[in-house]
This record gives sequence, C-alpha cells and structure tokens, in this order.
Amino acid sequence: MKIRIEEITEKGLQLEFNKDKDWLDELFRGERDGNFSFASPISISLKISRSGRNVFIHGVIDTSLRLKCIRCTEDFVYPMREAITYTLIPSLETRRHSESELTSEDLELSFYDREEVDLCQILKEQIFLSIPSYPLCCISCKGLCPVCGVNLNLDSCLCSQGMINCTLSVIGR
Repeated sequence: MKIRIEEITEKGLQLEFNKDKDWLDELFRGERDGNFSFASPISISLKISRSGRNVFIHGVIDTSLRLKCIRCTEDFVYPMREAITYTLIPSLETRRHSESELTSEDLELSFYDREEVDLCQILKEQIFLSIPSYPLCCISCKGLCPVCGVNLNLDSCLCSQGMINCTLSVIGR
C-alpha cells in the first residue's frame, strides 16, 4: 500500500480499509519469529494530509493478536486498538536530524524515500511497537508451579505448600 506524495492534497485523504488474517500473515511473513499471530482481521482508519513536502498521518489500527503469557505460557487474545500519529519528511532531511539528540517529537517522526509513502511499513512498525514486552493473560495470572509445572490458574498443587513449609523451617533454624 503505497501512496504517491502528489496524490495527497492539503485537504488530505481519508483511508479506511479492512484486511483479513491471510493478508496480515503475508505482510509479516518471516518477521514474527513465532512471538505472535493474528486472532482477527485488521481495521485501519487513516487521515493523511500534507503541508509542502511533509506528510502527516493520524489514525487508528484495530485488531487482535494471539500472544503467549509470560507467566503461565498459555495463549491468549490481546485486543489491540492503537492510535497512531506520524510526521514524515523527505529522507534528504535526515542529515539535519542525525547529529541532534532525539526528543519525544522525533519518535513520531519518520522519513520517506522517492515520492511515495509505504503504509505497510508504518503498519508493521506500529503493530510491533504495540506488543507488550511482558505479555500477561491477566494481571492476576498465578503462573506455573516451579516444581511440578502445573498451571496454577487451572489447578493447585502441593508443591508450593511444601516449598513454603520447607522455607519456613529453614528460616526458623
């Protein structure tokens, strides 16, 4: 999904589209390393405008990801609704920004080459950035028993009780 800069008027373009999981799987082929999969199609709503050579993108990405809980290792669905704001400038401008310290505004700044903007690259970047670094199926996830490996959200075991008693008796000595 590439948009030519000359097609973007100062009034802007409004883009809304839905893509299925097959399209998403193709877009991310070879880049996921099994860390996530898509649990639903994706819905994208973007407003793209321009001032001179600068391009501004505002919108929302809405989908669901299938992640693995870091505590209990169970798969769970993570709803993702991500608001995005981008300012794109021609890549020739990179030299001016390369020597300076990054500000919070720079994190929303990107560059485009030639005379077009690749929306797929922006979409992929936003999805990768929205994946939690510590994915939990729920905040109260109890995880796995470190002794027998049972999922403590689904079952209980005597291992943890034995470990507590064992620890208390060692501390009491």
